[in-house]
Amino acid sequence: MRPETDLMQHVRGRLQEMAEPDYAEFSRRLLPSGVRRLYGVRMPQLRALARELVSAYDWDSVFQALLQPATFEEQMLCGLVLGYGCHDGRRWLETVDCFVGLIDNWSVCDSCCATFKIVQRHRELFWPYLLSQAHSPEQYRQRFALVVWLGQYRASAWREAVLDELAQMPLKDYYAQMAAAWLLSVWVLDLPEETLRVISEMKVPAEVGLMALQKMADSLRTPSEVRNRLSDMGKQLRAVKCQ
Repeated sequence: MRPETDLMQHVRGRLQEMAEPDYAEFSRRLLPSGVRRLYGVRMPQLRALARELVSAYDWDSVFQALLQPATFEEQMLCGLVLGYGCHDGRRWLETVDCFVGLIDNWSVCDSCCATFKIVQRHRELFWPYLLSQAHSPEQYRQRFALVVWLGQYRASAWREAVLDELAQMPLKDYYAQMAAAWLLSVWVLDLPEETLRVISEMKVPAEVGLMALQKMADSLRTPSEVRNRLSDMGKQLRAVKCQ
């Protein structure tokens, strides 16, 4: 038996042990249609399993074995193993596109991007790759760039550059639009004028602006000076949509 086959048998055995069919059904209702089969393993357990695999095996071997995932959880583990296992910036850059090409839902994208703390140490190195993903025609590649920017590029030196690039992105698909709205709703806390200008000057589609304004309105963290402007901005955007 090949080593990767033996490894995948171990991984699938562990996933079966942790599987919850009721939780799988619940999770499927939250995900877009067409996702892979679900075992129904909860995220804390998946994270623990990823760390266990990285401790017990060479992370690259585990990552390579997971590049043809049969299930949602194997797909998630692929990104988590990369996040927990790879500590070399250039190796991460050589490897990450293999994972990004697997992303077909928001959950895998967002959960795995949260583990990519390595990006904070190599923002300059990774910036060109993220730009290429941001301007891809594929919505989950766009979402990947946006979520990494949101979590790992919030440092003051990069915020305005990210907003400039966001204003140039071809945001046509729902899950990329939602990620852009999420980023704007968070970054308004740091750069209120610059962020609101991206929306008011229609540098993003009206749909994205309206989503962002709604997220700002729903957030308890949105400051009153921003909140007081949301209603008028929303009316302006809806008027543009109706034209």
